[in-house]
Amino acid sequence: NTAMQLIQVPLFFHFWDTAVYGDWLIVNAIPAYLAFSNIGFGNVASNEMTMLNSAGDRDGALRVFQSCWWLIALICGVIGLLLVPVLYFFPVAKLLNIHAISASDTKWIIFYLGISVLLGQLEQLISAAYTCVARYPCGSFVKSVLSLSAFIVTMAPVVFGYGPRTTALVFAIANAAGTVIFSLFVRKDIPWIRFGWRYARISEIRRLAPPAFAFMGFPIGNAFNLQGTLMAVGYALGPVAVAIFASARTVSRVALQMVQMINNT
Repeated sequence: NTAMQLIQVPLFFHFWDTAVYGDWLIVNAIPAYLAFSNIGFGNVASNEMTMLNSAGDRDGALRVFQSCWWLIALICGVIGLLLVPVLYFFPVAKLLNIHAISASDTKWIIFYLGISVLLGQLEQLISAAYTCVARYPCGSFVKSVLSLSAFIVTMAPVVFGYGPRTTALVFAIANAAGTVIFSLFVRKDIPWIRFGWRYARISEIRRLAPPAFAFMGFPIGNAFNLQGTLMAVGYALGPVAVAIFASARTVSRVALQMVQMINNT
């Protein structure tokens, strides 16, 4: 993550106009709020599956996995469908004070990135499968390799002179492919984890709902802190100020990334 953040800043500044990069950061901030779509069930499922599998109850762990999978998939599907009319009828570019990117491209970028974020909610649940069988390092490594691969693929259109809309589309395709590949890895490495609905139960959703809602505080806090600040700077000072502010913040957060690296280990 640290390498990707430090590399992408000079690449964007070199190949894109500063105002375009600033508007790109503002538009990127909107889909990040869709991270709330798993309603905290990804985190809770990981903890619950780990405790159940440690107690020898694999059927219980699978019941949690399939129940949360279909709930998250349903919520993400509904949000994805609602995203279409919202983007079609609302002047998103005007509301976000976007000028360097066209109104049509702004809507498409939000749609592409939004779908990518929604698919990412399922990846959190896939990671839970590795965690519950005491193979967290393996799952974390696979996810990191897929993320790095998606980053490299996404930077290709930037380097070759394509604009934000194409870059967002490539990013969405790369992440969708990563989700599928990650699912195949889980199916191969952990045979008893099955993608289906045989074990799914509404009762599991009701039981896990209270702690799941509590976990929502983490992504909400991060979104207001990171994306909310960018949107405020963009609305008050414009896209160039956003590009400068975001770049300075990226460099200043390197120390935090080091701490998170140790924490993950």
